[in-house]
Amino acid sequence: MMSKTPVPRVGIGFTRRGNKFEATVNVPADQLPEGVKRQRITAQGDSEAEAQRKLLAKLAKGNVKLRVARGKGELTVSDWLDEWVENYLRHGVQASTLKVYRGHIETYIRPGIGHLSLEKLTIDEIRTKVWEPAKALRKMKNGVATKEPLLGNFALQNLYKTLQMAIETGAEKYEMRVKKLTKKFIKFKKPVRPEKDKEVEKASKRLSKLFFEDLDREDPRWSQFIFVLLGLRQSERLGLQVKSLHFDGEDSVIRVYQQLDFDRDQGGWYLKDTTKNGEPREIPLFGDFLEAAKKRLELREQWSKSDKWKPDPKFKDLLFLNEFGKPITRRQDTPLWHSLGVEMRGHLARHITGHIFAQQNISIDTAKLVLGHKSDAYAYYYRLLTAPTAGRELQRLYRPGEI
Repeated sequence: MMSKTPVPRVGIGFTRRGNKFEATVNVPADQLPEGVKRQRITAQGDSEAEAQRKLLAKLAKGNVKLRVARGKGELTVSDWLDEWVENYLRHGVQASTLKVYRGHIETYIRPGIGHLSLEKLTIDEIRTKVWEPAKALRKMKNGVATKEPLLGNFALQNLYKTLQMAIETGAEKYEMRVKKLTKKFIKFKKPVRPEKDKEVEKASKRLSKLFFEDLDREDPRWSQFIFVLLGLRQSERLGLQVKSLHFDGEDSVIRVYQQLDFDRDQGGWYLKDTTKNGEPREIPLFGDFLEAAKKRLELREQWSKSDKWKPDPKFKDLLFLNEFGKPITRRQDTPLWHSLGVEMRGHLARHITGHIFAQQNISIDTAKLVLGHKSDAYAYYYRLLTAPTAGRELQRLYRPGEI
């Protein structure tokens, strides 16, 4: 086995320049360009740690291979998280996804290990200062902690992915003790998504029966949830406004162009003026869906005559308001969804919609329009191919007596 050429270890010098700190490193002679006898690389910041972080980023960008002997200005996990978000994440993910990563960083990761040395960070520190405390959190009810975990298996899996990306990307760029984060060291129950063909088929029958056969049409929940079978995401459905409905006989449509979202920087719940894929779409409004839309308008009209009706001006035009004129957020919507006896992920309804479309031989183009898919992802993740579906398609080719 060939031995690796040792990477030179150098020191970083720090100088105060006015109200700034300057980090400096001398490039080793064997890495100097031909004809150059001396080269210094510098970077400035508001603190020694920031100056060093910028210097290390500059060295990496210039492909200068050094092992930095860190001292007083040692790079911390917090420094790296700032760099990771700014240079790696911010330009490559959607705003909503970036918000999730930042939430994990600010809520769980930075408070636990942000002050620690990135180079000396250990698996045990990650486990005991981030992972175990996050798993130990419990939901609160009337100010009292319950036995129910705050983070379920799906939420823990997402936190694990954020940790894994942050640590392993840092290990690729800087010399770290932790090179890889594996589930061998950080254990949690693997989430099981009910998305196997048979389970989706079973769930589609259950929802179809619930919304078209068994549910009381006077129950407000019916008009609130039937639209999941048109593939509307929860945030899109709750963000519908009265003006989103356009009644024109057989050509009636719902126009989907915004979402009800939550962001502390926006002051809490707010109307995000875009859909997940960034494009508005129109969905045909017909039959029971048309009836449900009109029923919801009737409820709003009925409730608005009460003295209890006090809508917030910025939400007053939402289709789904409660009897007090307040927006129905995900925090109220999800328990109501479960109150129907539907113990499943809300997003599964989109898979069910795709499954029903496939069963009824709805074209992929129509399905993509309704579900809001730009790419062919629908064909892979939503349109389930079952033997009965394939049979109906084949019968159009091989009809009895015509073979």
